[in-house]
Amino acid sequence: MKRVLIVVLALLLIIAGGLAGNAFRNARMLAEGASYRFSTTVNPAASASATPAGGSSPSASTGAGNSATIDVSYEAVIAHVDKSTVAQVTNQTTGQGWQAHIARSSGSGYTLTAPDMPSFTIKQSANPFGSASLSTSADEIAAKDKSLQAQHPATSAPSAPASPSQGPTAAPSPSSVARTQILSASPLLANGQLDPGVTVRSGDPSAASALECTTSGSILESFDCSPALVTGAEACWLEPSTGAGSVNILCVDAQPRTFIRYKNVAVATGGSASGSEPIWIETDDGSQYRAKADGALDISSDNYSPIFLCAAGPCRQSGDNVLWSPTDASPHIDTSQGTWRVLVGTVTSEAPAVKRSEAVTKAWVTSGA
Repeated sequence: MKRVLIVVLALLLIIAGGLAGNAFRNARMLAEGASYRFSTTVNPAASASATPAGGSSPSASTGAGNSATIDVSYEAVIAHVDKSTVAQVTNQTTGQGWQAHIARSSGSGYTLTAPDMPSFTIKQSANPFGSASLSTSADEIAAKDKSLQAQHPATSAPSAPASPSQGPTAAPSPSSVARTQILSASPLLANGQLDPGVTVRSGDPSAASALECTTSGSILESFDCSPALVTGAEACWLEPSTGAGSVNILCVDAQPRTFIRYKNVAVATGGSASGSEPIWIETDDGSQYRAKADGALDISSDNYSPIFLCAAGPCRQSGDNVLWSPTDASPHIDTSQGTWRVLVGTVTSEAPAVKRSEAVTKAWVTSGA
């Protein structure tokens, strides 16, 4: 009888230990800052194609021989907002990000969902010592991630080359682009708290001691630091105080809604707030660009040089940047109409710039959005 009781007690302890272990692992899955990545190959052009009459929508092919296939990666970072747990999902190929709702799914996992965006699953490993992983299907991505379809449209008609002298104020060809959407570049909400929808990564600790920053004193106002940060832009914001006595700043990174945190920075007060300036822009083809700060790049023989650098999207394949010349009477961004326009193209020092006028669909500005 004693042996039976010992066996039963051992089994109960094993079961209780397993349940406690699973509860601990599940808690770690949704811990603040927990990060998960997923990569696959998709064919967004196939999903964007028209559905044949009487037939079903073509599925996303991942065949290696299909030139429309692309490699895509996502990252999901857990955040706790107002007693709710959410996930900030970022398409690391295009730079697009969104906030996903987290719900318990069947089995040992959670689903991440957002309207009109791909759904993901965070699932615990069957190995008790393994890590949880992020997953979804290539078809789910191809059908719902429109930023990938912008890179590989289903059909494209060849367009006539732009005139080398064409400027942003030249009469544009008919476009389906609506008014440029003006968005806030700030990582802070109106209440001064960090926006859970932004991505923050750690900066080089040694760089912080070399920065000289002056702020107007308002936590919501952007300010400049010198020398120009290696990220290519100088706009920064004070991070909400943690009460630790140190000053941390958040400075814009290459891709929209991403920031670098520099810790223990000496920030002087008494300066003036910087004006409202576009930090990131997105053009009609889905390309994203970030404002260029100091640093030499090629200047064309007719004096054009990049003023916004490619950050994500089709411009990576074409080598395009947003161009401007101080000798051009046009502004570097033509904001005279509801739809902003810029010159996009390439430069070499030996020849005139190759450029074309493109519509700006989105612009992230430092203030006033």
